[in-house]
Amino acid sequence: MIDGEARCSGQQEARNFLGKSEGFEHAPGPTTPLTRCRTAPRPSDLVCRKLRPGESGVYRALRLESLKRYPDSFGSTYAEEAQVSRLAFENAIDEGTSDRFVVAAFLRKQLVGIAGFARRERHKTRHRSEITQVYVDPDARGRSIGETLMRATLEMGFAQRGIEQVELSLVSTNHAARRLYERLGFEAFGLQANYFKTGDLSWHQLHMQVTQERFLAVDPA
Repeated sequence: MIDGEARCSGQQEARNFLGKSEGFEHAPGPTTPLTRCRTAPRPSDLVCRKLRPGESGVYRALRLESLKRYPDSFGSTYAEEAQVSRLAFENAIDEGTSDRFVVAAFLRKQLVGIAGFARRERHKTRHRSEITQVYVDPDARGRSIGETLMRATLEMGFAQRGIEQVELSLVSTNHAARRLYERLGFEAFGLQANYFKTGDLSWHQLHMQVTQERFLAVDPA
C-alpha cells in the first residue's frame, strides 16, 4: 500500500516516526497484513500494509496533500476536509475496522501512497465495496507503486468474507489511471456527465468495477 510523501516538515516528521515505530522486520499480524510488493518492476524496499490504530494522523496529512496538489482529481476540496476535525477514514484507522481501512505503501520506510477501502453497509449490498482516495506521491512515481498499491488493496479487500466485487470511479479524462485499473481487471459500466462542477467547469465521472473471479484471472505484468 502506498502513502504520498509529505511537503511540510510536520508531515515529514510524522512519516519518519511511522517508519521507525513500525519496524518493517516485524512479522505481519492477523489483522494488519504486511505485503512485500510483488508487482514487477518494483523497489525491493517497498512494503504494503494496512494503517493501524494510532496512525490516522499520517493518513490525514497525505490525504490533505493530495487534495491541495490535485484539486481536479477528487470530489472533495482541501478547504472542505481541512476544517473537518476527524475524517471518516481517520476514525476507521483508529478503530481498526475490518470493513473500512486504508492501505499504505512505504518506500524505504517513507509513506508514499494511500488507497481507501470501504464495504457497502446495506444488507443487500454487502457483497460490494469501493476503493477511494487513491494517491501516490509524484516524487515516488515511475516505479509501479500505484499498481502495487492497488493490487495489494484488492487482495486485502477480496480477503474479506463475502466480498464479490469492488468498484471505483475516476474523472473521465484521467486516462493513465483508467489504463492502470483495466490492467487489474476493472471494466467500465457507466459514465455520468457533469458529475462534479465548480463555476463554469464540470467533470464527467467514469464508473468501473472488477469481480473477484476476474481479478484473480489477471496475470501480473
